[in-house]
Parts: sequence; structure tokens; C-alpha cells
Amino acid sequence: LAIRDTATFSTLAETAKTALAG
Repeated sequence: LAIRDTATFSTLAETAKTALAG
């Protein structure tokens, strides 16, 4: 679960960065 949650968080973080970058 820890690894899975980390992977999910990383994906969300990258998505957020992309959105902020425009």
C-alpha cells in the first residue's frame, strides 16, 4: 500500500505541476 500510495501521490504531483506550468 505504501508503494502504491507513493506512486499515486507522485502522479498527482506531476499532474499538478503540469497544470501550474500551463
